Amino acid sequence: MVVDASGHPGGFRAEDCDHIVLANLTIQQAGSAAITVEQGQYHQFRNLYIHHNQGGMVVRGINSMLISNCVFAWNERDLDGGALYMEESTGDLINCVMYHNVTQGLGGGVACLYSGMLRVMNCILWNNVAGVICPDIYGSAIPVIVVTYTDITQGWTGLGNITLDPEFQDTTEFLADFHLRTGSPCIDAGNPAPEYNDPDGSRNDMGVYGGPWGEGWVGVGGGYWSSAVPQDFGIVSLYPNPANPNAMIQYRIPVQGHVRLQVYNVLGQEVTIVIDQPQSAGEYSVVVGSEEFASGVYFCRLHCDMPGGIRQISARKLLILR
Repeated sequence: MVVDASGHPGGFRAEDCDHIVLANLTIQQAGSAAITVEQGQYHQFRNLYIHHNQGGMVVRGINSMLISNCVFAWNERDLDGGALYMEESTGDLINCVMYHNVTQGLGGGVACLYSGMLRVMNCILWNNVAGVICPDIYGSAIPVIVVTYTDITQGWTGLGNITLDPEFQDTTEFLADFHLRTGSPCIDAGNPAPEYNDPDGSRNDMGVYGGPWGEGWVGVGGGYWSSAVPQDFGIVSLYPNPANPNAMIQYRIPVQGHVRLQVYNVLGQEVTIVIDQPQSAGEYSVVVGSEEFASGVYFCRLHCDMPGGIRQISARKLLILR
């Protein structure tokens, strides 16, 4: 889906909301930030293409936000944070590309201010421009910013970080292709932990096509991106994990079937049934956890009975801390 704001203010705005999931969307030509979210928690933004707006994303007062496999390119903002401006917010930026975003202030890619906390991992921040300082990432004295396994123009001290041309296929405006060329230093350079592996099972590639959600992008033409039908089954992610007390679980069903999602404690006792119903092929998100859950280790078990008598099961560990 493409949202062309044609110069009108913004493409998406939300206030005082929890558990927003925004995915598989292009937002372009907005006369202000393409996305603005204020006051809430447990938001997820994935497989988005945010380009040629007067600012990419503005976030204020958000607790636990995940931005994954998104592209921010050619956004220009007079204020701080050309691609992403965070204020009193916490979140993760994973397997994203920020390319040639411009600000007249601080942080052409990211500006994180006022008691914020941001983890950047498996990303590429390249060729961004700031009118003051810090072309890629700026954080004031209070925010905690941790950058790992990321290719960043300005350089950043952290495990696995590099400062090398990512070698994108094409960076022509409106015709960009952010696939990596053969021999790119970003291939197999992301976090080596298995949970971040690419869809083919290989080590994570930095950038938008890396990681478990990388196959959500199937092509680009003139900046229009589309989502693939899931080819595999299972729980893809639990976020946040550890949780306090709620977490959002994302899972994939490649064909229609009867889906049952349960939560067990370490004794193997069923704590709750989250889902027990037929579902079509697709990607789903649901919240697990509650105020009644005690601190401890739990297991989320996804079970699907598919046509032809095929049964598939996937499980992930969830840690709840209070």
